[in-house]
Amino acid sequence: ETAAIEAMTRDDRVVLQAVASELVVAVENSRLYGLTKRLAITDELTDLYNYRFLQQRLDEEMGRADRYNKRLSLLMLDLDDFKRINDTHGHLVGDRVLAEVGQLLKSTVREVDIVARYGGEEFTIILPETDASGAFIVAEKIREAIAVHRFPDSEGGHSIHLTVSIGLSSYPVHASDKEALLRSADDAVYHAKETGKDRVRAPRLRLRRMPLADGTTGGAVE
Repeated sequence: ETAAIEAMTRDDRVVLQAVASELVVAVENSRLYGLTKRLAITDELTDLYNYRFLQQRLDEEMGRADRYNKRLSLLMLDLDDFKRINDTHGHLVGDRVLAEVGQLLKSTVREVDIVARYGGEEFTIILPETDASGAFIVAEKIREAIAVHRFPDSEGGHSIHLTVSIGLSSYPVHASDKEALLRSADDAVYHAKETGKDRVRAPRLRLRRMPLADGTTGGAVE
């Protein structure tokens, strides 16, 4: 390569330098575009996908589930009593805990699953091609992983114990569109909080009374 460069004429070198400069600019622009695109879809604190990207991917995955007649499930996670951590250890520790939760979630699910920070201490996971029973298994795995993990404290140790309430919703069993899927998963989280926290819940059944032949009402059904 050195001999080839030395054999070039002065004009050849000028052209080569001009082309090389253009290539450097193109590569740098490409890197800058990639970085900008990544920042636009990423939550800065946890390095997970952000709320905006979650909405976009949920639309895409539900469309895909429709086209190929596949199941799709959604997990909504809310860290239990997270305010206590901020009050006791400070917001810097709270931020480190959130970031570590994010990494724990990513390491627990499949590569095809989409993990996003929904906001505050809430996280959401899209599980493509996963029915409600499969989603429950994943949710329990996550719940147990967080419960046994010890998170960094303000003294430089790892003494913080944390639990999570998880709501799951599956399409099309629990919901017929994106908004209903998010709403039913959120309702399931609320149900998990109501019944003691540190647990997984599915959407509660909506019950109505069925009329019998004699005009009275019979047993409750979904």
